[in-house]
Amino acid sequence: MKKIHAPFRFRWWHGALFLVAVTLAERLLSPEEEPANAGDKPGEEDREKTNPVINDYYQSLRRPAWSPPDWLFAPVWLFNNVVSIGGLLRLLNAPDSLPHRRELLRMHAVHWFLFTTFSYVYARLRSPVLGAVWTNADTILKVRSLYLAAKADPKVAYSYLPVTLWLAYASPLTVYQALANPDQLFRTPAPLSLPQTATEVPKNADGDPAE
Repeated sequence: MKKIHAPFRFRWWHGALFLVAVTLAERLLSPEEEPANAGDKPGEEDREKTNPVINDYYQSLRRPAWSPPDWLFAPVWLFNNVVSIGGLLRLLNAPDSLPHRRELLRMHAVHWFLFTTFSYVYARLRSPVLGAVWTNADTILKVRSLYLAAKADPKVAYSYLPVTLWLAYASPLTVYQALANPDQLFRTPAPLSLPQTATEVPKNADGDPAE
């Protein structure tokens, strides 16, 4: 009798490995941590930072009043990624007959590309403009994904909700930063003179945090 094999299914540990992979990729593309000066001792605040270089750059920018504190990004994105990967696993295990399945998977691929490269274009290249483009493109992508998933599988739709809400909150923040700050990648000055309503770290002539 011919043995019938059960169809392959993605398990939770596949999702865990994927989370580790995208996190490592994002960290590898992030700015390298600047070496401390001889005799300097890291303070408690520095030890609590997930990435001092990115956080210092974020703090150096002119930001609106609704800007979140830098310590909030790590736990929020960990939660967003875990929930998103849960929805991704459900999509991967769904039959190909599920409406919009392939389009949703393609948009997942674009989202993870934007996620892993954001720190590179925003903080490593010192480009608030690209940071705004990346964030707003991902927001549009997630709104579209949420709409399609709601018609196909409500449980998959729920997995898009946290990251969509966060990106919708972050998008106007990144636009404000792009308009209120010079862009070192494109070598352009700040397009508009917008007020600084969040705590700002003093900057030198190049736009970097002052020592």
